[in-house]
Amino acid sequence: MTSKHRNMSYENKKQETTEIDFYPLTVMASKLNNYPVERRLRPIYESLDTGNNKKALQEAEKVLRRQPGLLCAKALKCLALLRMGKESDCVELLEAVRKEEPVDDATLQAMTVCYREIHKPQVICEMYRLAYEKDPGNEEMLMHLFFSYARISDYNKQQQTAMALYKLRPKNQYYFWAIMSNLLQTRETAQEIMEYCLPPLFREDGVSKKVNQLTSSQNVCLKLSAKMIDRYLDKISSEQEILLWFVIQEMQGKLDEALKALEGPFGGKQPEICVRNRKADLLLKLGNWEEACRILRSLTDEFQDNWKYMKCYIFTVFRSWEVSKDAAEIKSATSFLNFNVTRGQQSTVPLLGWLEFYCELKRRQLPTHGLDIVWVLMKYMRGFGAADCSLHNLKPYLPYLSSVEAKDFLNQVWSLVALGKAAYNELRPANEKQHWRQYSIATVQ
Repeated sequence: MTSKHRNMSYENKKQETTEIDFYPLTVMASKLNNYPVERRLRPIYESLDTGNNKKALQEAEKVLRRQPGLLCAKALKCLALLRMGKESDCVELLEAVRKEEPVDDATLQAMTVCYREIHKPQVICEMYRLAYEKDPGNEEMLMHLFFSYARISDYNKQQQTAMALYKLRPKNQYYFWAIMSNLLQTRETAQEIMEYCLPPLFREDGVSKKVNQLTSSQNVCLKLSAKMIDRYLDKISSEQEILLWFVIQEMQGKLDEALKALEGPFGGKQPEICVRNRKADLLLKLGNWEEACRILRSLTDEFQDNWKYMKCYIFTVFRSWEVSKDAAEIKSATSFLNFNVTRGQQSTVPLLGWLEFYCELKRRQLPTHGLDIVWVLMKYMRGFGAADCSLHNLKPYLPYLSSVEAKDFLNQVWSLVALGKAAYNELRPANEKQHWRQYSIATVQ
């Protein structure tokens, strides 16, 4: 294989990786405690950062002629070889460096970059474990070991390392790293835990999902996480720590306790919007539709262009009606949504929310209280009909038009485009707006 082909192969492999890139390699040079060594190695770092890998290799060999035992220079040479497409040469030298069991941070960081780029993150864990055994009081080394376990999703070792960090330096963050590592063992993937960390009303379906059934081992991990965080309850201060407490309560199904805490001391330690989001979510789960509806209405009123709030509000209105069979909430929602439409806001959400509400009334065969769907559709077309997404947005609501309403809507829209029906195939639109309106109408028709 030619050097050019090797480089192309390496570049393709590099593009496939989903890992986050390291910070510039020149920053690693500052981690060297020996100034003369740092001065010699800096040209290698700079060449690697600028992509001049051939020069980086030459500089590394120059340093190694003077100091053949300098492990950091060897590790940087490995990186230069790898980025030139010479992976087999890189791996051979890298293994030789690893057998030396280096402990200096700059060498370990350079080796870490190499192992990440050849997709061997598990070797990084072993590398830092051996380095920590040689220097057991090194907090930074132990942190690197923790993150190396996190990279391969070894949550058990991750939790053990976090507790070792906490024993070495009793800091809040280390203790909560241990709790989070424990919590990650209760789910198949970290993404499932991240679902709980999202703002409640912005989750996939707009309303939080119920707690999934756990296995016995997962249940033990969840209970241990709850016990650990309850023991530390008085020391919880940061927003992230509070979020973790709420996640654990939610996963346990302790929604009443979470709601009480939200109305108590934890409420004042979070941004107001986070408190309102979580409170609405908890009320929805507890089936307190009336109170949830009140909060969601205020959020919808405040954030006019937020579709999630609008959708959750409409959902809650009808759930409240299902329970009470009281039409007062529906009448109130009708007035509120009518008012939103007439405000003249430059957003599609009030109009689409109105249409969603109207169609839900139709689906449930409830009275529409004289609501005029054609008027709202025309308001949408005047404001946003020139957008290429307008047809996609309106498509779900068009089947709810009666034949008379459909004819009225088409007639009004044709006049809006300012091209007669007969002229459709004869005249071209005068501008882009007219083009998209004409396209939407033709498709609707």
